[in-house]
Amino acid sequence: MRHVSGSSLIESLLALAVFAIGSASVATWVAQSMAIDARASRLVAATTIAVSMEARIRAGSGTVSDEDLRVFHAALKRQVGPAARGSVTCRPAAACAVQIAWATREVLSWPFDP
Repeated sequence: MRHVSGSSLIESLLALAVFAIGSASVATWVAQSMAIDARASRLVAATTIAVSMEARIRAGSGTVSDEDLRVFHAALKRQVGPAARGSVTCRPAAACAVQIAWATREVLSWPFDP
């Protein structure tokens, strides 16, 4: 009887299959991590913009000026991206709200009293 050294084709294919499954799992994990990081970055940027807008409204005696809105929309485009949309609503003697959406999904709704 001859002694054959090395591995068989079945063993090699099985090792390749295990490696492929592991690689696919790692790739999926990395993709999900990157998506979560992007969402977190957008949320941090949106919160920063909303807090800044709140400060501008409080400094302007509870009113929203055209300059405030221009700065708000420019910050959205620059920090969150061109797909970002936002609105600021203030009613007399009532609470204000800053709402920010990205790619049609609401990212942040920030109500406050001026």
